Amino acid sequence: MTTLTFANLLSMSPILVMSLASVLLMLIIAFYRSHGFTLLFSLATVVIALVSSLPVGNAAPVDITPLLNVGVSTQFYWAMILLCTLVCMGISYDYINPAPGFREEWYLLLILAATGGMVLVASQHFVSLFIGLELMSVPLYGLATFALKNKRSLESGIKYLVLSGTASAFLLFGAALVYADAGSLLVADWAMKASAESPLVVLGFTLMLVGLGFKLSWVPFHTWTPDVYQGAPMPVTAFLATASKVAVVAALVKLFEMVPIWKQHNFVMLLSLIAGASILLGNLLAIGQQSLKRLLAYSSIAHFGYLMIALIAVPERGSEAVWIYLATYVITSLGAFAVLASLVNIDGDDKADDFDALRGLNKRNPFLAVVLALNLISMAGIPLTAGFIGKFAVFAAGVNVAQWVLLVIAVIGSAIGIYYYLRAVSLLFQTGDSTEAAAVAPLNGALIAVLALATVLIGVWPDVLI
Repeated sequence: MTTLTFANLLSMSPILVMSLASVLLMLIIAFYRSHGFTLLFSLATVVIALVSSLPVGNAAPVDITPLLNVGVSTQFYWAMILLCTLVCMGISYDYINPAPGFREEWYLLLILAATGGMVLVASQHFVSLFIGLELMSVPLYGLATFALKNKRSLESGIKYLVLSGTASAFLLFGAALVYADAGSLLVADWAMKASAESPLVVLGFTLMLVGLGFKLSWVPFHTWTPDVYQGAPMPVTAFLATASKVAVVAALVKLFEMVPIWKQHNFVMLLSLIAGASILLGNLLAIGQQSLKRLLAYSSIAHFGYLMIALIAVPERGSEAVWIYLATYVITSLGAFAVLASLVNIDGDDKADDFDALRGLNKRNPFLAVVLALNLISMAGIPLTAGFIGKFAVFAAGVNVAQWVLLVIAVIGSAIGIYYYLRAVSLLFQTGDSTEAAAVAPLNGALIAVLALATVLIGVWPDVLI
């Protein structure tokens, strides 16, 4: 039996804080319903967990039972997930305020999803990995269908439920095959005991890659992404696009670092093929979109294709590139979704992201138009923005492992991306039909301003991040 020490408890305190808060919030909701109080309690919980996730003292990884391991990289991913959750909660208050019925459960589900992502990040055993993945996914089914008046919301939740369940089945079957050869579910044992020549191991890891590829929207597992992004409420789409993908990438990085089979030539070729297809198809399909949500969905497919270049470079300094790219992607994506959430509430979400509705935004609210334009330019990878630093880090990692063909595809995809991002930016400053001013809630405005400042600061002074 493993004895938990004070150091162990301190290391896992962010998970403990979030877990305790979820139980307390259930009790609070049962006896006292208040939308404002629930928001404040949830924000305070995430801030406390975020502060406790900051690395202090010894940076060496700490094993917390055979299931979890906490190191500096774990704390980094935790901080990113918690920051995403903080922003998604902050932009939710005015957004869901008109929702009929109960609203407090919204914040409970966000806390549970974030906790699952944190468990997934820290896992070093397949059981904890799978529990974390499901704890993150199941609350998102309910959140995706929260807009009761929007038919797309129900469709979004059902599609995400079915395809997420399919992905979990692939993941389970793949792990079972690896277990049949290695006799263990510990990731460290897979590295030592799983034979790279065994057909069971090769097939098992391939199926696991398929399961995680569904979560990251890689081609050809991407078909759910545009419909789910468009149908889900805006803050939920923001969480799906950022926090949930950060957690899955963290799990993949751990597998890539610890299990050498991923470095075999056949696997590298498979990963390169998926990355190239994701970059090209994601960017090409984004061109003809008339919905900014769908455009961001297809572009996210391309973004995680770029990220796979850094994953291929793991452990040859590819991990740092993953960190940098994820941080820049998360900041710009959250900024874009925060602006969109400020323009509409849960009752009108299905119309807010159409290009016609966004045309002429600069006349209705110059601040939101400029910030949204900045975020789109950053996603395109234009210099002096955070997105440029992220792409530069990924391209440098690709050069380190001589992935020249993949880098050429990435350059072509980036050129296509510049076209459709700038097309969307131009709409914001064209003459639109609506002249009604778009007001911004104080909390939303503060979050949007901070994210915009971070986008510029990282682009101008990248040492802040690097």
